[in-house]
Amino acid sequence: MNRSAAFLLQAPAKITLYMHVIDQRSDGFHTIDGLIAFAGIADTLTFKPLKDFRLRVGGPFASQLGTTDCNLVTRAVRLFANKAGVKPRGEIFLKKNLPVAAGLGGGSSDAATALRGVGQLWDISPETVLSVEDLVSLGADLPICFYGKSATVGGIGEIIESNSSLPSSWLLLANPGVTIATKDVFERLTPPYNRNQHAYKIDERSNIIDLANALRQTSNDLTAAACFIAPAIRVVLQSLDEMEDCLLARMCGSGATCFGLFQSENAARASEQMLKSKYPTWWVRRTSLL
Repeated sequence: MNRSAAFLLQAPAKITLYMHVIDQRSDGFHTIDGLIAFAGIADTLTFKPLKDFRLRVGGPFASQLGTTDCNLVTRAVRLFANKAGVKPRGEIFLKKNLPVAAGLGGGSSDAATALRGVGQLWDISPETVLSVEDLVSLGADLPICFYGKSATVGGIGEIIESNSSLPSSWLLLANPGVTIATKDVFERLTPPYNRNQHAYKIDERSNIIDLANALRQTSNDLTAAACFIAPAIRVVLQSLDEMEDCLLARMCGSGATCFGLFQSENAARASEQMLKSKYPTWWVRRTSLL
């Protein structure tokens, strides 16, 4: 590639199709079993060559981000440079299209995409430099976001098993304008925990109805804790569930964004229009499940 030219990469939203909390380790972290996929809606990162490193931010949700020095993108790039023994360099423009602290893994997806982008600028593959432990040190969602494909996750997020059998489907994402810290949600969890591991059973012949039926046998174990912190989540879940063609309504990650699962784009579009009309202050977007 021409490393003197700017290029753009997408950082897709992470969709937690189910999340079972298995136990709590002695260090306080929780072990999980979940199924993660990615959506067609994304933040974007534009990379340009530069002798020094600089992160700029813009987009609809840029004002919700902290200082660029504290941004996970900056921390990831600096860790990569330190491990590679090089000076961090390059300009990144992050267009923040996804709401912040919304259960969509936006910050982790941004950081994972930044690693790939500066790796191209520096001609260094991040896979050859950074270990899974390095990624987890930045955040439990970094390994799956760096992997970037649908997979089951275990441990505290570092164990990834490919799952490429998800059928084509559509999502309607809805957020009531609430931000929730993942740490606060996990701190509200108490035993007994969910021992139901690897509950998701589906193969390449399965369709969207099979997916919805399989997911109904699972749960997002963070929902009750998140709803205690932000009761508006229950309103979102109920509103999605009441949509005529919605096959399943569930909270994304630690909230507050929720998703409705739909068989077609037309069905998702019709529900999107109704939800936007009823709740004009909500962030509502239809998108494909990648």
